[in-house]
Amino acid sequence: MRAPLIAVLAAIILVGGNPHTGIFDGVVGVSVDYWLAFDVAGEDRTTASGGSPQLNLTTGPLHVTFRGGPDGPLRTLVQPSLEGRTTVLTLTHNVGSGAVRLEDLAIHGASSAEFFGFTMAGVDTTLGHGSDDYPVLGPIPARATVANLGRFEDPTPGVTDLASGEGSLALD
Repeated sequence: MRAPLIAVLAAIILVGGNPHTGIFDGVVGVSVDYWLAFDVAGEDRTTASGGSPQLNLTTGPLHVTFRGGPDGPLRTLVQPSLEGRTTVLTLTHNVGSGAVRLEDLAIHGASSAEFFGFTMAGVDTTLGHGSDDYPVLGPIPARATVANLGRFEDPTPGVTDLASGEGSLALD
């Protein structure tokens, strides 16, 4: 299987945080494309607490690209913080409804004095499942979601800045 690519297009509509440094102020009202490319390093089949079959995909190192939006913190701070990180994508098959859901996704840079993270709300997909009821990986056409970027300080105060927007996600 070729390397999957997650594409997220988000129009940032809200920035904030406490304390708020203003690092994401330049992206308010701007559509920003996020491209996260990765190889699948491992697969694990599990069962969710409600009994639904799950396919957990461990990624290899992520390759991150921001397109659109202003140059600045997205490319100089966020992109390097997330580059090379790994994550787990969880696909859950709800046997009752037949839907396969890509669960919430979170990617965070290595903990340091300042680091960044990306989160995305889960989405129902058009993916199918095998005869064993486990999800089968394949392309996902664009689906509505919410995408967030965050700036963190370690050890405290945690999240200092947050940029959030309605967006769409596609997995190819």
